[in-house]
Amino acid sequence: STLPLLLVDGYNVIGYWARLKKRRDKGNMAGARELLLDDLLEFNSPKQYDMVVVFDAVGQPERVDNYFDVAIVFTPSADLYIETELRRLGQEGAREVVAATADKAIQVAAQVHGARVMTTRILVQELKESRAGVQVFVDEWNQREDRRAARGMGTIWAALDDDMRTQLDHDLHQRAWNSLPRKQREALEASHAMRSELA
Repeated sequence: STLPLLLVDGYNVIGYWARLKKRRDKGNMAGARELLLDDLLEFNSPKQYDMVVVFDAVGQPERVDNYFDVAIVFTPSADLYIETELRRLGQEGAREVVAATADKAIQVAAQVHGARVMTTRILVQELKESRAGVQVFVDEWNQREDRRAARGMGTIWAALDDDMRTQLDHDLHQRAWNSLPRKQREALEASHAMRSELA
């Protein structure tokens, strides 16, 4: 693949983000992992990275799973795995590599081997913005469907003519669009453009 490779220090992110940390602290580590993977998939749509998320599995043999479009590695030491991959990929020099972690040793290893560093704080901020953008569109969709369901039921919506309904739909969509972060708008525009080309 020619896409950059994003190596994510999984438990490092879970420990940083209160939303995931709460699950972990209540003993639901699997739930915290799944939320992280779902958020990464959302963030990576349309696809900007090949992603590998690495989790510590002390005392277990290394194994690789897939979660939709994300590779998941369970390994005795996530730090050692990521550092080894950074060295290998740096020697190959075939693609851009990004390491997402707050671990200073991994950040240094990334820089030594020519990879970029995305701090955990930055990654979590990106994930939060991605979630917020998706929620705006879900809310807008639900409101539009509620209005459609209300037609013909003696509501104010039912009393409006078609032009007024179209204008209101447009205004609500524009308001939702304008509330998105710039990066999310660009990602959605790129996604729509790709769909148009395929159609």
